[in-house]
Amino acid sequence: MEALGAILKPHAALIGQIASTITFVQFLSPALMLNTIRQRGSSAGFPFMPFIGGFVLTILSLKFASVIEDDAMIKVNLLGFGLNVIYSCVFYFYTPPKDKNKLWAQIGLAGLLSAICVVYCEYEDPKKLEFRLGLIVTAWLIILVGSPFLSLGEMIRNKSVGNMPISIVGSGTLVSFAWMVYGLAIQNTVIVVQNLILFSMGAIQIFLYIIYPPKPAPSADLKKKKEK
Repeated sequence: MEALGAILKPHAALIGQIASTITFVQFLSPALMLNTIRQRGSSAGFPFMPFIGGFVLTILSLKFASVIEDDAMIKVNLLGFGLNVIYSCVFYFYTPPKDKNKLWAQIGLAGLLSAICVVYCEYEDPKKLEFRLGLIVTAWLIILVGSPFLSLGEMIRNKSVGNMPISIVGSGTLVSFAWMVYGLAIQNTVIVVQNLILFSMGAIQIFLYIIYPPKPAPSADLKKKKEK
């Protein structure tokens, strides 16, 4: 890793710009899922985790970026935070009334977790903070990216990935690869390891999407026939 890092180090700024640009494009990918939700008129059956998880992730990543004083990561996560707030509001608008209390509970939990982590950072030993906060960010990324695996058994039984947000998964996989290369360039082991894990998990989900493609939603005419 050191040899590769030495080769990439002179290009760290350029790699950071490329990774930031790809991440910006990735931040726009949830709009595709939200457009599908808009067309259906409801968010029922679609996961809220990518949005609320992204909200927490950008807060933690902003804190981590400020600890290592990385301008590229700070700017891109500020943008990501703003977009996730907008996406969450749109998702909430299309959520059925009976499910809105559940969403508020998730939002409250996410806010509490974020607050706990931010407060923890204020009291942690500065010498240990980078490594330990990096572990927290990595753990949260694994939970966020790995959440679709909780439905793995159902995917296999139905031979379909259901409503897996492939636009988010695919772009996230590309982003994790870009930041992994950036981590190598700045020789930051935490960034390299966390993004290597995420890249591997994303690749597995893309493979699942290929062998278990989503089944098309029934058309409005077919639904009317079934109702009759």
